[in-house]
Formats: sequence, structure tokens, C-alpha cells
Amino acid sequence: MAHKEVDIRRLVDRDIDAVVTIEQEVFGAEAWSRELVAEEIASPWSFYCGAFVDEALVGYGGIKGDLEKDLMTLGVLSQCQGLGIGRQILRTLVMEAAGADIFLEVRASNTVAIALYSSFGFYPIGKIKDYYRQPREDAVSMKLSKDNDRLSKT
Repeated sequence: MAHKEVDIRRLVDRDIDAVVTIEQEVFGAEAWSRELVAEEIASPWSFYCGAFVDEALVGYGGIKGDLEKDLMTLGVLSQCQGLGIGRQILRTLVMEAAGADIFLEVRASNTVAIALYSSFGFYPIGKIKDYYRQPREDAVSMKLSKDNDRLSKT
């Protein structure tokens, strides 16, 4: 994909089908159902944003919680990976969560995602054995402290 302008905006109901398509490509057997995506986007405790290129959704992510936030998901279409889109989505989510600790789980083998999260100040706080099922794999739990100067290095 050639360099194009990326627009980041909050996801709404009309984006659900596009999110489900990305879910299926990125997460395969562990993709969320359409019903779960709709529930997450509609939840008053959630904030989901998407990256759009020429009006087409190419990536998305979401956080959920109140005093503490969980990074629920972050996915970018394979043909758009490596272009900084995931970083833009994560920056938006971190800004939205200002004043709260953020927690996440990531596949232990996903070194690209771990490096991205680490560049924002997330640090490992433990492992969860067999957290992922298809394929079976441990998760690394990570945290970004609310006291971290979140965006100074991104």
C-alpha cells in the first residue's frame, strides 16, 4: 500500500462489518463474533477507534474500563502492517485512557506487538500459561502505568 493519509476516528455501528472482516483476517479462529464486536463498540465502558484510508477501515483497536483500562484488541490488515497504523491507533487509545493504568495480554511469540507496546512504556508484569487456544500459546501480561509519560517517546 502506497503512503496515504490515515484518518483515526471513533467506531460506530456502521463499522461493525468491517471490523469483523479484519478480526477474521488478523485473529482467525480466535476472531470475535459480530455480536461481540457490536456489544463492545456500543458499551458505555468502551472506546474503539479505527484507522481509515480512503474511507476504508484498515485497522482498529479498543480499550474498556473505568479507573483501570484493558486494551481489548488491536488489529491491522496484513497489507497495511508495518506502516505505523497500529502505532497511530495505540497512541489514540493511550490518550483516551489518560489518568488510568492500562493492561493487556499479547501472544508471547508476537515480538512485533510486544516491541510496539514497549515503545509506549508498557512493561511485562507476568505470563498466563495457555491463554490462547488456537494455536495454544502463553500470553505476556503488560501494563502501562498512569504515571508514565505515555507519549513522549512515540
